[in-house]
Amino acid sequence: MEKTIKQTLDGMLLRREYSVAEIQFKLLRAGYIEASVSAIIADYLERGFISNERYVEEKVRSLVRKGYGPNYVSQVLSRQQLPFSAKDYDWKEAYQVAKRKAGSREGLKLKQYLYRRGFTYGQ
Repeated sequence: MEKTIKQTLDGMLLRREYSVAEIQFKLLRAGYIEASVSAIIADYLERGFISNERYVEEKVRSLVRKGYGPNYVSQVLSRQQLPFSAKDYDWKEAYQVAKRKAGSREGLKLKQYLYRRGFTYGQ
């Protein structure tokens, strides 16, 4: 028995937040008709079941908990063509996590590690 688009979408949204583009890509890849997918996505957007803003918030929180800085987060979200402003977030937690993960690195090695994690040299 094959699932309907709504059943598939509901199952996806039970697990985590998705951006509109991600949902559309996954449903089309699963073989559903584009017009039907677009109509259901529009309905879910109107009802508030799908939200790019919520997805961005969740993605940023996830990356902060992993110790990634504003530059890295900005790159990840820009690849998905989602709006992001680093000024809206406090990066102290991400910095502390990144420093803890850096282990015994000091000086230049620590700066390089933090730079690769998305922090600027000024931070």
